[in-house]
Amino acid sequence: NKFRGTIEVRYSPVSDAVWVVNELPVEDYMKGIAESSSGSPTEFLKTMTVAARSYAIWHLDRNGKYGASEIFHLKNSRNGNGDDQVYKGYGLEARFPELVSAVNATSGQVVTYTGAVAMTPYFSNSDGRTRSAQEAWGVTYWPWLQSVPDPDGTGMSGHGVGLSCTGALARAGRGNSYSTILGYYYTGTAISPVNTARNIRIAISYVSP
Repeated sequence: NKFRGTIEVRYSPVSDAVWVVNELPVEDYMKGIAESSSGSPTEFLKTMTVAARSYAIWHLDRNGKYGASEIFHLKNSRNGNGDDQVYKGYGLEARFPELVSAVNATSGQVVTYTGAVAMTPYFSNSDGRTRSAQEAWGVTYWPWLQSVPDPDGTGMSGHGVGLSCTGALARAGRGNSYSTILGYYYTGTAISPVNTARNIRIAISYVSP
């Protein structure tokens, strides 16, 4: 595979492991996220891109998901090494021009709640409704993560909080815009521009635990 930006192989005393870390601009990171597939409706690709960008920026604004002392901000969720977004680097970008177009078309756009970047979890499939953050995780400080009907779901898969990928795909197929889909699954939110001209560090794999 190939990756934009820089690659480091570095030991982390925080996680006591040697990691392969890719540092690159946020928008280039978006072009390598494999949470959708070729042939999907354009509005679905935009939906997933804005949700993924919001997730990344929310964590980047807090010095990463694993604490300010960790050497990366997020992990690649492949190979069981974390719960973050699936990232395949430039190899995916080169094979998936429709995703690159969706990233460029929504550049800098994130989901916001009362003007602040929102945490935007998503999952594969529901059993007919999503779950609120309070129901699934016992938290009340993310009020945009409410339970909403998801009639296109066919069987529970994942935590069920936030955006249902199966539901979003079906809605895009029926002609819903990405802003409409995101507003449905993230209650009371808006789409707003933010500065994404900065780098993010992704642990793409570990060398040794």
